[in-house]
Amino acid sequence: MSQTHAGRETDLGAFAARHGDALMRHAYLLTGSAHSAEDLVQDTLVSIAKTDFANIEHPLAYARRSLLNLFLNEQRRLPLAKAALRLWTPIAEAGVADDVIEREAVRQALQHLKPRQRAVIILRYYEDLNDADIAEALHCGPSTVRSLLARARTRLRDQLAEDLLDESGGV
Repeated sequence: MSQTHAGRETDLGAFAARHGDALMRHAYLLTGSAHSAEDLVQDTLVSIAKTDFANIEHPLAYARRSLLNLFLNEQRRLPLAKAALRLWTPIAEAGVADDVIEREAVRQALQHLKPRQRAVIILRYYEDLNDADIAEALHCGPSTVRSLLARARTRLRDQLAEDLLDESGGV
């Protein structure tokens, strides 16, 4: 049974059961692969297990930050060639084919972003964080966040436009 300490969860297993799906979705958006997301969440939980979990004031926020840090550290270590050759895992089935195609195009376009740009997009639009919170999560200033966000949006827009031209048989 999960105990609480000053209203906080103290059992990592119960925490993982309760928040594992949310962490998986977050990791999937970062990695673009279900298998990589599973590995990232597992590595995050192992990392958290090495801490004094019972005294973490905001365990979910701590887990998300740990997950993001592990992802960014892994991306720094990956050779560029290995990152380019990563296999894609198809997204889950959806009710409308056009929605599936659009989501897949966005997911693939996200994978063309640099890791920090991808992180900024996910933190802004998936986590709904403001510049200051994103800056804190990425250990940078708000102006850097705005710059990363602007570049990421431009790159996403260009990538999605290019994909549409390719599909329509354009140049």
